[in-house]
Amino acid sequence: MSKKVLPYILAIIFFLIFLLMGILIITDHISSFDTTIYQMIISHNNNLTHILKGITEFGDAIILIILTLFILLVFKERKIGFLVSINLIVVFIIGQITKYIFVRPRPSENVLIEIDGFSFPSGHSIVSIAFYGFLIYLCLTKISNKFLKYFLSIFMILLIITIGYSRIYLGVHYPSDVIGGFSFGLCLLILYIELFAKKILK
Repeated sequence: MSKKVLPYILAIIFFLIFLLMGILIITDHISSFDTTIYQMIISHNNNLTHILKGITEFGDAIILIILTLFILLVFKERKIGFLVSINLIVVFIIGQITKYIFVRPRPSENVLIEIDGFSFPSGHSIVSIAFYGFLIYLCLTKISNKFLKYFLSIFMILLIITIGYSRIYLGVHYPSDVIGGFSFGLCLLILYIELFAKKILK
């Protein structure tokens, strides 16, 4: 299999996973899975709740905008700041539009934070995996120091996973929302890198 084709195959696979989640939600064939996993995760611990409330904010628009502005100011290579900014804007808009296609209500029990909007797909999951995933791509391709490259990449992978987990724990999303969000976010990330970012960074 050609290395040029593989990313697009992966993008299709992730999109199909997202689509499958959406179909299962519309046809009400995933409620038992969601309920079982949801109940397992929301056995709340006060200390963990405070931590996850903080971590989930790393998927909020205000934090991501601040990080983007920091990147714009710090990096001398303007193309990087431009790509990070466009990635965030595009993914956020697509994520919000997608919510209005499925219009799934959010969980109504054991909700620990107040939030509006629809549940599927999880916007935090889409944006975090696309935003931090793109930063991981930049780390792996732009940083020469191996320790720093892999340390930052692993840190951001763990952050992405924890953000997704926090959305279920805090009672604002079902597990299928997060799975669908991560899948769709990965699809968008791959297409953004392959169709746009690689050409700009040449």
